[in-house]
This record gives sequence, C-alpha cells and structure tokens, in this order.
Amino acid sequence: MLQDWASVTEISQIRIYTWGLYCACGAALCLLLFAFLRRGGKKDGSTALCGVMMLLFGMILSRILYALDGKIREMASFKAFFMIRAGGWSMFGALFGAALGCLLCAKMRRFTPGETGSLYDDAVPALLLFVAAERLGERVIGEFGISRALRDESVFWQALITRGEYNSYLSTYYLEAAGALVLLAVCLADRRRNKKAGNTALFGMMLFGASQVLFESLRFDQHMRVSFIGFQQLFAAGCMGAGVLVFALRVMHTAGKGSRKRIAVSAVASLPIVIAALVGLEFMIDRSGVSLWLLYAVYIVLLCVPCAMGIRLRSMAEKGM
Repeated sequence: MLQDWASVTEISQIRIYTWGLYCACGAALCLLLFAFLRRGGKKDGSTALCGVMMLLFGMILSRILYALDGKIREMASFKAFFMIRAGGWSMFGALFGAALGCLLCAKMRRFTPGETGSLYDDAVPALLLFVAAERLGERVIGEFGISRALRDESVFWQALITRGEYNSYLSTYYLEAAGALVLLAVCLADRRRNKKAGNTALFGMMLFGASQVLFESLRFDQHMRVSFIGFQQLFAAGCMGAGVLVFALRVMHTAGKGSRKRIAVSAVASLPIVIAALVGLEFMIDRSGVSLWLLYAVYIVLLCVPCAMGIRLRSMAEKGM
C-alpha cells in the first residue's frame, strides 16, 4: 500500500507514485546526458555498462543507508530495505552508489587513472540533473523538504512558500533543484576547460557538498536526522572536505617545501575548524533565539572558505603539473 500522503499519477489506468515518476524521469535524463557526454569515448560498451551499474548500485546503496538510518534510531528493522513502496530513500546513498558503479565499471574495463577521471567528469554533471528532478518531485510528498516555520514570510517569493494549516514554510526543494541546475551548468562549462581528468568531478563534488550542507540545514522534515544534525548533512560536509583534501594533497606532492605547501597544509588544518564552527552554528540555529538571517549569513561565509581554498588549490595544482 502507498502511504496516505502519497500523490498518485494515473497513466493508462496504471497508478504510479508521482515522486517515483519524477525519480524515474530524472534517472532517465541522467543516463541520456551521461551517454551524450561520453559520445566521444570508447565504443566498447563501457558507457552502457557504467549506466546500468550506476542505476543498480545507486538504488541499492540508497535503500541500505535508509534502512541503516532506521536501525540506528531503532525506528525500523533492516527489512525496511525491502519496503520499496513505503518510501524512504537516501539521496547521498544514490549518489555514492552511482559513484561506486562508475568505479567498478572502470575496474572491469581496466581504465587508466586518466580514463577513470574522465568517466567521473561525465558522471557528475549527469547526476546533478537527477538531483534536480528528484528535488522537484519532493513537492508532491506532503510536508517534506520544507523549512522551519517562517517568522516573516513577506521576505520570500510567494512561489517558494508552502502553507500549512497553522504556519508557512520555505520550500527548500525548489532551492535545491535550482542549485543543482546551476552546478550542472558550472560543471559543464568547467569540463570544457579542465586541464586534468577528474578535476571537474572533484570540483562539482566539493561545491555540491557545500551547497547541500546549507540546504540540509534549511530542511526541517526530520528525514535521516538525529537531534539537530542530519546524516546527509554529514555526508555533504564529507564531500566538501574530500574535494579540498585531494586538491591539497596534489599541491603537497609537487610543491616541495615552499609557500605553496604551507598553503595546502593550512587549508587541510582549517577544515576541522570550519566544520566545528558549522556544527556550533547548527546548534544555535536549532536552539537559540538569535536572528536566523545573521546565523545563515555567517553560515554561508564559513562554507565559502573551504570552497575558495579548494578552487585556489586546484589552480595551484594545475600550474604545478
């Protein structure tokens, strides 16, 4: 049985879960864009194989993370993995699964490191298209993907507001969909000028992670959350930090003992400080009465710091090639 809140679309007398239809369309668009971006690659069937593995492992890891979330909070048993029609998916599980599918395909086809990097450069923009479609689909899932109750709704565009029985909320899924499309355009532009295979994927992962840390903070639907911290927010912070770390390691590998190495070491050392500050801000947003405008202004500035460092380190690494 579908949940009572589930929106259903009928096509030729077949009842389809509307959110699932959005996800299916997003996955199809993702695979089409991936195939288009890979059109100049090898003609050995690796693109089709990679697409199938991205889809398969994306679904499996999404369900596993959702089931583990319920297990951790003692709200469900692992049999939740098999309750597909009851909802419950993990966006980062889907993305991590797709990344794993790409890696396994590269190993099976014995890709070189450069070919593997190019594979990810094509996969990341395609996955951002899936993210945009999925987030748009969240608008049909009742009170999901929305913010805390707004204190003053007049400052927001009316199109971004969801009105409940007693309060109004910011529809964060629209912001997340728009953010994914902007990052898609940025990654496609970066892919054309990229000097090293894999850099576009790392760049996109870093920026997506930073944006999702913010968007997960805005969301207040309690999906995969414990207290004031969301599991997917932690995954997003990990993506952001991993991008900075990889670029820093590349600089350290080629920089010797000069100022470039000191910049890279400083960037890595600052990551725990930035993340700790973000956790503190998250606590204040959830528990204090301080202006949310002020707190989120500081939040955005803090998120810009590792992104700026990552972009700078990438440039330094490319110049040192």
